Amino acid sequence: MGVIRSAPARYTAPMTSSSSTLRVALPVPLPHLFDYAPPPGPAPDPGMTGQRVRVPFGSRELVGVVAGIGQVEDPGSLRAAIEWIDTTPLVTGELWRSLQWLARYTHAPLGEVISTALPGPLRRGEAVPDTHQWGWQLTPAGHDPQPKLRSGTRPQRLAACLAEGVVNEDRLDTLMDDWRSAARSLAKRELVERIALAHAPAVASPA
Repeated sequence: MGVIRSAPARYTAPMTSSSSTLRVALPVPLPHLFDYAPPPGPAPDPGMTGQRVRVPFGSRELVGVVAGIGQVEDPGSLRAAIEWIDTTPLVTGELWRSLQWLARYTHAPLGEVISTALPGPLRRGEAVPDTHQWGWQLTPAGHDPQPKLRSGTRPQRLAACLAEGVVNEDRLDTLMDDWRSAARSLAKRELVERIALAHAPAVASPA
């Protein structure tokens, strides 16, 4: 299946990063990803995989999910995404891996598989209902064995904080400055993942 290929959406537009592109899975019956220049905001980062983004597509606007970060020699040839919908990944961890597997197994476009898995309001670009808390936990790769992280760095401190179990985001705000950048760094290495919490868990003590 062609979900690892990307098709450029041509248009002259400025980029916030000189050569990085968003590789977006869109809910259309085409077996590839689409490259867009990033919208205003943070520079593209692999930790953004799983976030929703609104993009132009022909005469329409579509809601897609970032499937990766790419590089192009002529970034000015790409259309720019309109806006980020999420500030953190919506589709992560086991769900993300399962949807990728399902797309490969069924030979279906990744964007359509993801769209089918999301509730209607999220497919339309509405905000995630604030009905629960969010937390972070180590993945199996983060637990076994404890990854080699430079002592004293934010990623190492965050990994140590999560070693005892799930920590909700409100608690992390009180434990660490700029923990979100550390979380993106660890998520890029598949060492941590963000999960929805039905209720506030017991939180780990700071390392």
